[in-house]
Amino acid sequence: MTQIKFFYNQENEDLFAIFPNDIFRGIFGDKLFSCYSRVGQHSACGTDYVQESRLAKEDEYIPLLNEMIYNYGYKDLEILM
Repeated sequence: MTQIKFFYNQENEDLFAIFPNDIFRGIFGDKLFSCYSRVGQHSACGTDYVQESRLAKEDEYIPLLNEMIYNYGYKDLEILM
């Protein structure tokens, strides 16, 4: 089962999901998460950005969750709150 957590960054109007068990180091920071945002974008986001964001509400993240499942084949997701 793949764990996922949805966030919303108010300042950037950015809805995104992180994979909290997929942490790595990169040139932009020591702790980066694999992320997925609207329009099928996989990227990395730092812990600072996640901390600046709030947990997304279910009615906010359902469209992104559906996109991940139906358009990109994510199955067996465990949504963490």
